[in-house]
Amino acid sequence: MSLFPSNVGSNGNGGETVLITFKAGKCLINPIQSNGKHQITPDARKGTVSLVKKNDQLHYLKWYDNYYLLNIIIIKFNII
Repeated sequence: MSLFPSNVGSNGNGGETVLITFKAGKCLINPIQSNGKHQITPDARKGTVSLVKKNDQLHYLKWYDNYYLLNIIIIKFNII
């Protein structure tokens, strides 16, 4: 089993390579309180984070909800 599995090919994933995947939760940042500070609260949903490289040569950081298997957060960037 490899730490960096390769999913490139004709398996229907659009030519993307999953570089790493791990379990991770997320937190919510509430509006600024009267004391000028933010309150951070945990989100009860469990999730998975994946770092993916697609054919456009950009890297995507994706957070999936484990229950619904939805892409909740997607951040794309270029590694120089």
